[in-house]
Amino acid sequence: QASLRFRMQIGYNMQYSTISRELIERLRPHGPFFDSPYPDFFATNVAFLTARAIVVDPRPLVAIGICPRSFGAYFFSDRESEGIEMLMNEPDDASRQRLARVVLPGLQHYTSWLFAMQRLVDRYGDAYGLRVDYRRYRLLQIGHAYARLRRGAPDARERLRELQQRLSPLERWGYAIAYGLLAPLLRRGGSLARSVRRLLRSRVGPYPEIEVAVRPTPHRDILSLFRALPAPDKADSAGAPAVAAANDPVGEPGATPHAS
Repeated sequence: QASLRFRMQIGYNMQYSTISRELIERLRPHGPFFDSPYPDFFATNVAFLTARAIVVDPRPLVAIGICPRSFGAYFFSDRESEGIEMLMNEPDDASRQRLARVVLPGLQHYTSWLFAMQRLVDRYGDAYGLRVDYRRYRLLQIGHAYARLRRGAPDARERLRELQQRLSPLERWGYAIAYGLLAPLLRRGGSLARSVRRLLRSRVGPYPEIEVAVRPTPHRDILSLFRALPAPDKADSAGAPAVAAANDPVGEPGATPHAS
C-alpha cells in the first residue's frame, strides 16, 4: 500500500532482488513480469504482493553504480527527458489516455512510478483491494515545481505556469498560499526552518529518512570495486542467518530480498 501512496519503503531496483523462476511462471497468465514504463517498480511490488515466501538477507551484497549512459546519470544531472528518450519507456497510448486527467507536467520519475502502480492495480487490484493515491501523486508534482522555484532553477517559473494550467482552482490557490507562507520562513534559515524541512520531508517526501555518506574512493568502476572486495568467508556465509519476512517483507535497510 505504501508504494501506491508514493512512499518508497524498500528499494525497487531489481539489482536488490533475486526472484525465483517458479514465481515468474506462476504469474505468467496475468501478463509480463516486467511491465510499465518502470518495470523494476512494477515487478518488485508484484513480487512482494504475490510471493508465497520472502527471505531478507541483511548482508550488503550489491553495489550499484551510475555510468554516463545510465538513466541515473541523466536523472541526477537534471536531464531526465534525455534519459526517458534513451530508455524508450514512454507509456502506451491506452494508459496515457486513461490517466490524462491525473498526470501533471513535472518530474517524469513520479509519472513513470504512477503508470507502474496503475498497471499493478489493473492486474491485481480486485484480488487485493488496491487503489492508487492520485491526489498524493499530484501533491508530489506540485511540490517539486515549487521546490524548483525556491531553488531558483532557470525555467522554474515557466514550468510552474504550465503546471498551474492543469490544476483545479482549489489546488492552484491552496498550494500557492502554502508556498507564500512557507517560502519566507525557509529562506530565513535557523532551527525553525530546519524543523519545517524535516517535517515536510517526513510528511510529504516519498523517501524514508536515511543517512547517506559520500566519501572519495579509488575505484573508477564497479569491476574495480569488485576486485578489491575481500573474498567471502564460506563458513560465515553458510552460517549467516536469513530473515524470513513473508508478513513483514521490508526487512532491514539495505537488505536483499529473495522472493518465491
